Amino acid sequence: MRWFLSGVLLAHLGLPLKVQAETWKCSITEGWSGNLKIIKLYREGASFKTKLPFLKQYRIIYESDREIHLYRNELGSVMTAITLFKETSEMLGLTFYPPSRGRERFGSGGPCVVR
Repeated sequence: MRWFLSGVLLAHLGLPLKVQAETWKCSITEGWSGNLKIIKLYREGASFKTKLPFLKQYRIIYESDREIHLYRNELGSVMTAITLFKETSEMLGLTFYPPSRGRERFGSGGPCVVR
């Protein structure tokens, strides 16, 4: 009987567990226009990704029990920094453009639902 219970326990421990990915769905006010926009970020390894409208990947550069800092650099010129606040479920982002584009930076932020 003891061997049977040990076998059942080992079989149970060996079953693959379904891992739920961390997802942040945020309603943000976007930069200069002030328009509302929905952004969905999901954790994949050491980064967060978004699929719509284009696939973008943001690298986690710092994480604590209170916040997650993300960074993305597009083509060596446009840089985006995002902070996800765990305690309040909010997002704050800042995008820097090169001076040749006419805009230096714009910010966005708003509340999120975290799953």
